[in-house]
Amino acid sequence: MRLTYHYYKLIKFINPHIKGSRKNCTYYLNLDHSMLQKIIILVFIILLSNIWLSCNNSNEEIKSKLDSALKEMNSIKVQKIKDSINNAQNLTKLMDSLNKAIGGNINDLNALYELLKPSIFIVYTFDGELNKYQGSAFIIDENGVCLSNYHLFENISSGYVVNQEGLKFKIERIISYSKESDYIIFKIALGNYYLSPLKVTTLQPRIGEQCFAIGNPKGLMHTLSTGIISGIRDGGKYLQTTAEITHGSSGGALFNSKGEVIGITSAGLNEANLNFAINILHVDKVHSISETNNAGRNVKNFTVTSPKAFFHNSPSNSQRRNAYMVYGEYGQALEEINGFIYVVFTNSKGQTSIGWIQTKDVEFGNFKINNSRNYSTSSEYEVIVDKAIFHSSPDFNTSRRGYLVRGETFKAIAYRNGFIYTEFVNRNGIKSIGWINENDVLLK
Repeated sequence: MRLTYHYYKLIKFINPHIKGSRKNCTYYLNLDHSMLQKIIILVFIILLSNIWLSCNNSNEEIKSKLDSALKEMNSIKVQKIKDSINNAQNLTKLMDSLNKAIGGNINDLNALYELLKPSIFIVYTFDGELNKYQGSAFIIDENGVCLSNYHLFENISSGYVVNQEGLKFKIERIISYSKESDYIIFKIALGNYYLSPLKVTTLQPRIGEQCFAIGNPKGLMHTLSTGIISGIRDGGKYLQTTAEITHGSSGGALFNSKGEVIGITSAGLNEANLNFAINILHVDKVHSISETNNAGRNVKNFTVTSPKAFFHNSPSNSQRRNAYMVYGEYGQALEEINGFIYVVFTNSKGQTSIGWIQTKDVEFGNFKINNSRNYSTSSEYEVIVDKAIFHSSPDFNTSRRGYLVRGETFKAIAYRNGFIYTEFVNRNGIKSIGWINENDVLLK
């Protein structure tokens, strides 16, 4: 019988007495037929045994791996349960902290104060003889709608408000007022600027509730006083409070512990700790105005720093349009994507452009707005920007190197197309003649 080497060695192992021979690489055994059958059966049995042992070992290995995986899964489940418990505990702690800040007490008054004070202004008003009056006001709508006391506005001819950064905003028009209740609703000229409005309560305050007021007594900006609601008078029209309200705080905001406006501070008798505010629920139109409040809007103010900032149809260089903003113009970035900002801009001619402007052409931050539209050559004007650039003609495209700086004053010679013509001599005796943009000045 002819066999390969491996089978030859196997049969010789089974029965060493079997005779065989080798020729070249082939092996030969001398077997009769019965012996061959026995060997084949034996080999088959050995092979089956090996297969069974292999399968048995594989099953043991699989079982071991399954046991290990189950143990790991159980461990993960236990850890997840622990994590869930910890997260729940942390969430509870967070909610407790929030409740303390905005709930039924004022434990974190400083946080509320810092959040709310940018929306409280000093208001200056002038009568026909240019006598100056000072009080407080606050904003309740992103379009520039503000509240204050009527007595600050009675018989006045002009006025403006000043925010915490010293920016001045002209009082543009009166929306509504009540002389009897001593409140007034008016609008300031924001232009393209954004100021965060305050939230107005819809719930009636209760006696004993904590409250606080922010105002500007004697011009001391953003003075904070705290107290409680100590009485509700005249059918709910007035709130009596122990939070101190002194001269100059008239027209400021009285807040509940959640930071919502509950009243317009009006008067105080310090010797008796009697202080009063107009209940915001008794101010007509105020809630219809505040419902459009967009205080959570993420708006970034910007000023154009390139000669021309072109509009694009999409945040891509491939879709540039002919429309553009020029150096010194300002606006709001409503969205920012891929190095572009989305802008809705109205120029001094009333033309509106909507689209995307590259961020490389602008500088983010606060800018100044127009505060004086009615110019007179007999009055003095004050620069309210860092640099008021001179122009050769009443056009943004004719800017020169000369400029006036913040606080400098001048008299207007002429007015045209949003620009004031003036002659100015600085402290070094250098004379500049040209056109100043009206957005950069305020009537003194």
